[in-house]
Amino acid sequence: MPYLAWLLWTYTIFVLQLTCAPQMAVGACAPHLVLVGLLLLVARCAGTGGMLSAVAWGLLADGLSPDCPGTEVLVCVLVTYGWQQFRCRDLFSGLWGGALLAGVLMLLGLALSSLVHAWGGGVPVDLRTAAETLLGTVLYSTGLWLLISFADAWWGTAAGGPRVRLMARSVNRWSMLSE
Repeated sequence: MPYLAWLLWTYTIFVLQLTCAPQMAVGACAPHLVLVGLLLLVARCAGTGGMLSAVAWGLLADGLSPDCPGTEVLVCVLVTYGWQQFRCRDLFSGLWGGALLAGVLMLLGLALSSLVHAWGGGVPVDLRTAAETLLGTVLYSTGLWLLISFADAWWGTAAGGPRVRLMARSVNRWSMLSE
């Protein structure tokens, strides 16, 4: 991914997270646009580029957050690592499989973040309210991820040009060279 496009995507997602996400909230559940944007970015940046993007986004999110430092870096890196490890499996192929994987990774990442914030802040937490908010946020964010992915797939075919698949499966090129 070109650096200018990466910078524009990063800037856009973080501005939307800070300005629009609170207004998009349904009850106490606001979408986590940083994780949605990161998963969409990592789908296009494989390997080291995706992991470096996760570290950069985590550092940026930590810098904008008043909570425990390092939490967002950990969440972004773990979500990216999970995406890179499991995306090529048959269960997670296609848009629906990608949405399932994105939802599970966001659930795990946001649960970890919530636990660290609750533990680090020393504030008593009502588990039922926290679980409802967490599940609502994950469902909202996964729905946005799926909507953007469908739009990307449609735009690729509607543009008439070569279709760039957001959910492309990785191919082992080394085995192809040895045949």
